[in-house]
Amino acid sequence: EFQNALKGVNSASGLAYALIRQTAKSQSRLITQLAQSWDALDAEVLDAKQDLPALQVRVRQLRSALITAHRLLVPQKETLDGLAEGFADTEDHGHISAQLHRLERQFAELNIIRDYAAMLADQLSALVSERTAKSAHLLAVVSTIFLPMNLVVGLFGANIPGIPFADSGMGFFMLSAILLLVMCGSYFIYHKMRWI
Repeated sequence: EFQNALKGVNSASGLAYALIRQTAKSQSRLITQLAQSWDALDAEVLDAKQDLPALQVRVRQLRSALITAHRLLVPQKETLDGLAEGFADTEDHGHISAQLHRLERQFAELNIIRDYAAMLADQLSALVSERTAKSAHLLAVVSTIFLPMNLVVGLFGANIPGIPFADSGMGFFMLSAILLLVMCGSYFIYHKMRWI
């Protein structure tokens, strides 16, 4: 493709113009691909029904690609800026300047995508933290409901003399009623405190 762009080039400024134009085209394709990847990931994160760890991996890959592209494009832009300054008084200067402005717009677009990718990563981290907090909250509530029952069962399960209801035929039913009351009481308290 670059060889085709060099056809008809008969001056140094024409060569500089062809070089800058081809660089702008290749950067444009790269930035378009990165923007499309970002759009797809953004839609999936907004849906938030996807596997969040897999989305986190894909967002990290996109951010890595954006960082690599940024590292590659900054020196290219600076080099092409310096190259264009050497042809300020040639007939191709207008074309070279137009292509440099195109490169600058592409570079700005890359920075915008990079910022959006960082926001997307933060949003995804917030979603993961929210899901983790909900799971931990549920686990804590369930544990605190069943903890008193485990204590009562443990005490009544000891094989020592003097256990309440040990000689009663209704002991099992009384213990079951006590456990049910403890569980319902815990649920009522947590519901009133808006923990559930």
